[in-house]
Amino acid sequence: MFNKKNNEMKTILIPTDFSTTALNAAKYISAMCKKTETERLILYHSYEIVHPDTILLTDILEPPPSQLGELENEAIRKLDILKKTLSPLVNDGTVIEYITNDLPLIEGIDEIIINEKTDLVTVGISGTANDGKNVIGSNTLQIMKECKTSLLIVPSAATFNGIKQSMLAVDLHDIAGTIPVAQLKELLLKLSSKLVVVNVEHHETMGADTLMKEETILHHLLNDLNPEYDYPDNKNKAEGLLMFAEKQNINLIIVVHRKYGLVEQLFHNSITKKLAIKTSTPLIILHKN
Repeated sequence: MFNKKNNEMKTILIPTDFSTTALNAAKYISAMCKKTETERLILYHSYEIVHPDTILLTDILEPPPSQLGELENEAIRKLDILKKTLSPLVNDGTVIEYITNDLPLIEGIDEIIINEKTDLVTVGISGTANDGKNVIGSNTLQIMKECKTSLLIVPSAATFNGIKQSMLAVDLHDIAGTIPVAQLKELLLKLSSKLVVVNVEHHETMGADTLMKEETILHHLLNDLNPEYDYPDNKNKAEGLLMFAEKQNINLIIVVHRKYGLVEQLFHNSITKKLAIKTSTPLIILHKN
């Protein structure tokens, strides 16, 4: 997520389809940038033509050049408007740039992450497919699975009013090897946010010695953050986390990226819909550097 040398959010990528949901996410992270002292925001739009009218060129089907040119010009026009909309929300030292091309969305995002040394990707999420037009909203799950860096997901109802309380959701498996402690500390320091650590699986079958060992490591790693710890009892981990976040007025949910586990459960379709429609709590998925 963060600049590897100092764990800071120097460059943030904001993919957009120019929907209301994507605009809200862009406004949210722009306001948050004042706290994180971000240097660059990169706006990105893919105008990939999935089912274009095509012409035959040396046995390769391609959209007419005129159509691509029109789409590019329109994308540039909208990106320029978005840049002007966001400019008053960021610090004077934050540079807003934009990129547009006809690459598939995930491929375009991955290319920018590598070429621009992106520390964080921010997308919006909506409870409806918006007649198939809300590309970012309908593909957030795919972006979550494929994104090569940390990801901030902003529900359509979220507004940035500071982050007083953050919730770190953990499962007690290989704590030392999975939690990006330096990144977490830098984020909470910049946001001046109190941390609540929540484990929703303490009643599951786990040897007492293993449980005690993992809890000890967890407390040691996070000790200087002076967090609170809570152990809500819910057979459905994702539901338990969301209920806790709502009850405790959590402003940011933090989970750690793992190939299998809590993140995938949290983004089951029904949970995603609930996160988008019934809560306004953004969620950040941290990738360990």
